[in-house]
Amino acid sequence: MNHDSLVLRIAGRPVGRYITRPEIPARLSPRPYLHPVITLAGTAVTELGPADHLHHLGVGVAVPDVEGHNLWGGRTFVQGQGPTELDNHGTQRHTAFQLRDPDGFVEELRWVAAGSELLRERRTVAATELTETAWALDFTKMVAHWDSGTIGMLNHDLGFYQDHVKALGTDEFRGIPQPIGPGGKRVQVSNPVDGLGVFKSSENKEAAWKFIEFALSKAENSKYNEAAGQVPANNDAAGNAWVSEAEPTKLAAQALTDGSTTIVQLPYYLPDWNTLSKADNEPAFQKVLNGSMSAEDFLNSMADQLNKAQKEWNEQKG
Repeated sequence: MNHDSLVLRIAGRPVGRYITRPEIPARLSPRPYLHPVITLAGTAVTELGPADHLHHLGVGVAVPDVEGHNLWGGRTFVQGQGPTELDNHGTQRHTAFQLRDPDGFVEELRWVAAGSELLRERRTVAATELTETAWALDFTKMVAHWDSGTIGMLNHDLGFYQDHVKALGTDEFRGIPQPIGPGGKRVQVSNPVDGLGVFKSSENKEAAWKFIEFALSKAENSKYNEAAGQVPANNDAAGNAWVSEAEPTKLAAQALTDGSTTIVQLPYYLPDWNTLSKADNEPAFQKVLNGSMSAEDFLNSMADQLNKAQKEWNEQKG
């Protein structure tokens, strides 16, 4: 299925295979990808071409609309028609490795469609050992563009702030919350986050609950979030001195507690959420930004799709 590949390793142990030239149909928007990605315990955590989404290829980069071309794979959102099968797919072509180490690489790529080059990309991928049982995958396409000065504004999470500091220094940019709107409120969309819970059928409920109490305690919640550069979920920990030492975490903590921010909880639980929000509506949102589609038409279309998906979800639940 591929012409070339490399294996990512941590201390000699394989943790992922990067496919540079996959031989797949054009309608899937061929592009390099990582698969399988493996935990240090040997468990694969990625999928390749599941039956209902053949264009989903492990870990990679995909964009639904690049100058009218589909580099996501699968169907294209067409106003008034919805997701439609079109002959408009592009390809990400590996051209060279600028750096190739066992634990990471820097890659040059060309994004092409209809015989023309759409853009060039420099992609950095690294595998970092965190503990004896855990490792982190750093896939820094967007960060590379920001830190090189290619783009001037980036909507990113607090966890990446230190990466930008290393690249640019603290005097070249600021990390600030979303702006406050005309109504005196800022709106922040929630992220789907991993939570801690105890199942009714769990065999070791007391031990599980003890771990949850430990992880969410003031001391441990503070320690973890200071290392990650995030605002602690524990309110007592959020008052620790380190939160105010860096402007981004200080402003984020203020925004969350001063009454100026409304958190919008998105319906991540819907089975069709990823398809609706990304494959179907990201291209439509880009059309709003370039003026070829009205905001009202975009919102009405997305609302209709979400209402339909919610109705189907309610029926499944009974």
